[in-house]
Amino acid sequence: MGQFLRTERGSSLIEVIVALTVLSVISLSFMHYFYQAEQSIQVSDRKLIAANLARQEAEKWKQFSFHSLYRNLPADSSALTLFDQTYDVQTNPETIRPKQPNELAVINGTTYHTIVSVIGPDDPAYLGLLLKADVTVFWHYDSAEAFQTAADKTRISSTVETYITREDLRR
Repeated sequence: MGQFLRTERGSSLIEVIVALTVLSVISLSFMHYFYQAEQSIQVSDRKLIAANLARQEAEKWKQFSFHSLYRNLPADSSALTLFDQTYDVQTNPETIRPKQPNELAVINGTTYHTIVSVIGPDDPAYLGLLLKADVTVFWHYDSAEAFQTAADKTRISSTVETYITREDLRR
């Protein structure tokens, strides 16, 4: 019986420290993946919100006065770009104005901005009948210039393409 007790060895302090170190390193590597997953989920949530806001904004601009936009198109066939602009459907549907701070979409602490780019149709047969509009909703930048120069535009924005038709062609 005495010999049995002498041959049995316990864990030394060094073995315990090595085991804890290995376990810590493995745990920290898994924590990094959880952090990356959380970041991806936040970006996906913001892109989904931006896509829905872009659809809403596109529907709103489809109701705007076709002739007002058509008259304001640049003569050089470039796009009419409207950053955080809107119009009053009830009071003055012909005039575009800047959005007030309380009109910007703030969801879950994130402020979303809009850029509406309006351009005439590529096909001359549709000239005077419809306008193409790209509605981009983005976050993370507070100006259109900063957004335009950003390298990660597709990661921080959603764009919807729509067409604005002449009023007499609308249903």
